[in-house]
Amino acid sequence: MFDRDLNLVIWNPQFAKLLGFPDELLYEGAPLASFFRHNAERGEYGDGDLDALIDERIELARQHKAHRFQRVTKDGIVLDVVGNPLPSGGFVTTYTDVTERVNLEKELSRAKADSELASRISHTGFWRVQLDPQVLFLSPEVYRIYGLPEDQPVTLEQAIGAYHPEDKPIVEKLVSEAIRESKPFEFELRIIRPDGDVRYGNTRGFCEIDEAGKTTAIFGTFQDATSRVLAEQAHKESDRRYQQLYETSPVMLWTCGKGYYLEAINDRFARKLGYEKDELLNTDVLKLATEPTKKLVQEVLRPKLLKDGLYENQLAGFVHRNGSVVEVEMSAYLESEPGSDEFRVLASAVDVSSRFEAERRLRRALEEAELANRTKSQFLANISHELRTPLNSIIGFSQFMSQELLGPLGNPQYLEYSQDILYSGEHLLNLINDILDITKIEAGETQIDEERVVIADLIESCLRMVRQRARAKGLVLRIEGGGEKAPVILADERLFKQILLNLLTNAIKFTSEGEITVRTGVEENSPFIEVSDTGIGIAEVDQEAVLLPFVQIADAMTRNHEGSGLGLPLSKSLAELHGGHLKLTSVVGEGTVVRINLPGTRLLSKHTAPAG
Repeated sequence: MFDRDLNLVIWNPQFAKLLGFPDELLYEGAPLASFFRHNAERGEYGDGDLDALIDERIELARQHKAHRFQRVTKDGIVLDVVGNPLPSGGFVTTYTDVTERVNLEKELSRAKADSELASRISHTGFWRVQLDPQVLFLSPEVYRIYGLPEDQPVTLEQAIGAYHPEDKPIVEKLVSEAIRESKPFEFELRIIRPDGDVRYGNTRGFCEIDEAGKTTAIFGTFQDATSRVLAEQAHKESDRRYQQLYETSPVMLWTCGKGYYLEAINDRFARKLGYEKDELLNTDVLKLATEPTKKLVQEVLRPKLLKDGLYENQLAGFVHRNGSVVEVEMSAYLESEPGSDEFRVLASAVDVSSRFEAERRLRRALEEAELANRTKSQFLANISHELRTPLNSIIGFSQFMSQELLGPLGNPQYLEYSQDILYSGEHLLNLINDILDITKIEAGETQIDEERVVIADLIESCLRMVRQRARAKGLVLRIEGGGEKAPVILADERLFKQILLNLLTNAIKFTSEGEITVRTGVEENSPFIEVSDTGIGIAEVDQEAVLLPFVQIADAMTRNHEGSGLGLPLSKSLAELHGGHLKLTSVVGEGTVVRINLPGTRLLSKHTAPAG
């Protein structure tokens, strides 16, 4: 105690002990300033001017105001300092050692923080309900699960009101039974938050019982199980979809263990083999396979599966209930646990029976077509030979008669008839030759006799042969790129001349007026020869057809002009024998352009060397 002049009046030994004052300071009338100076000198007030620190504290003491604060000494002792002024002046100050209490409060605070952290991490809160009177306690995590602020008081009625309407009667019944029988309880329920979000919770409760055995309160944990429940629901939905896909798959699916016994199959697998699913489960899958497939699985596929973990698109066969064979394309995947020799095989198969049957029918059809084609070619060759022998005689005798080599025929009309016979015979012979050429090409019997061919000479030779026929129709024959500008190629001259003659003959035949142009040259290092006319042209829809053998267009061309329809197809085939191709461009009423393009490998020279 200090008087109004701030001098010491009375003290107890604990005062000196707690504050560590020496005996020479403790005497009646000792000034308060001496105690402040002692504390300042030993650093109790921190750094600064000692007199200023002392004066500051003396000034506060003169105000005679009640005060309370905690002070930590240099030794770590926590003192609770309480000062009260006296009516006559002066004041009484008590110093209490609260170190143990403060440390305990800190430990409790840390424990509470740890508990709240663990509660938040595990999404588990705590609750307690006192029954009479009803008092509800909710931990912060329960508030979070409910979606409520922690500073908002919640009654038991409000907490129950947040239950999902379908869960509320079930929960109330379980809790009532637990209270009545004083037994633990556990259940899951849905909480509807204020924002409408639904959370799933799991609660475990226990009963507090008084001496009479009556339940006075219930308490327990409340865990947010939303993530787990949603994951379980998603897993169940995934399983449901997988099972649906498994059962409705158009592919045969099955699972078997180490001993080939079927553990699971889908409907497609059972139906494809003529069984019900229940009949095949736990059956050795190899008993359903053909003998070649059993051998394939045991000797090849199983070792490959154990080594690589899978095999794909292997041809196999299963035996149908009726004894027929179901041909499949089979794949399998090995599923095993690390460190275990147990495994499962997940397999699938696609029924390829219809595809195999279609392929067999196609092969048979191709074989029959090839046989028919060979038969046709042989027949045409034979019949052509049989026709040529009498035809040569007819042509020879008609030439004798038309030239009257053995004397006058007498009647002039006989001469006209003999010329008609000669023309018809030559036309028929040309037709037979074309047929023979086509059949030889189709049979792969035509050989190319390659030699140096000067395109300019070839064009001149062919034009001489058709010039008379063109003049008779009043047509003009033109050449572009001929002479020294024409390329030199490597080709079969006889066959190439046949190509050009066919194109020129066709052009003259289907052109009533105008001109026919033969053009040649080299483009992008590839030689070409082209015949264009100003004839009646060919409709676009018919341009593919005229390149097929024995095809004639059903219009004015076939009604007004004779022919076999072999000229263009034969030219196309001969061009392809040389590695080239034929391109046809035509417009009805304007004319036709037929172009033969050869590969660059057949070009010997872009221009013909000048003579001399």
